[in-house]
Amino acid sequence: MNRELIFRYWDENTKRFYYLYLNEIIGLERTISVPKNAIIQQYTGLKDKNDKEIYEGDIVKANVYNNFGEVVFDKCRFSLKVKNDYYYLPGLQDTSVVGNIFENPELLK
Repeated sequence: MNRELIFRYWDENTKRFYYLYLNEIIGLERTISVPKNAIIQQYTGLKDKNDKEIYEGDIVKANVYNNFGEVVFDKCRFSLKVKNDYYYLPGLQDTSVVGNIFENPELLK
């Protein structure tokens, strides 16, 4: 499987995401400045039913469980954490990204 490694980080000062592409990072001769308090999240390599990229920290609705969960990296794989249960993310069908933990934390309550 060949996929591009993409990362994003949330900047609390600007309240927005910034994206980093590994092939660009490797090719740069200068240092990339990422804020100290940035939370870096990786693209899972998966897209939801609307063709939207799924990242760690996204809040996803999985129709099979009829619940919202947070995308996390757990035990060497991407999973959907719903309350205290973990579901293997690539195994889920009919998912949609509805937000993220920074802009929509209320969706997990």
